[in-house]
Amino acid sequence: MKIRNEFVTNSSSASFVISRKDLTQDQIIMIYNHMEIGYEILPESELQYIGRYDEWMIWEDEEKDTIKGDTMMDNFNMIVFLTSIGIPREKIEYDDNG
Repeated sequence: MKIRNEFVTNSSSASFVISRKDLTQDQIIMIYNHMEIGYEILPESELQYIGRYDEWMIWEDEEKDTIKGDTMMDNFNMIVFLTSIGIPREKIEYDDNG
């Protein structure tokens, strides 16, 4: 019997960029607090595989006036979250590397 003792994942990385001009201050706060807000507003089907390591890294690029985020484990569906807080899909530049 062979036993595999390496790290194995079926998740993929992802990233997004949104222009600050397309966001309200409340939406920016919700993006930074996406895990907490997500548990409040997302349907149960979107939450079933989310763990404590699924939080996205979020930062602001002041030079380009954008909000950016990325993750190595995309179990938290950021597109569903962002559209749920009122951001039109066409305003989100999203890259799914999986």
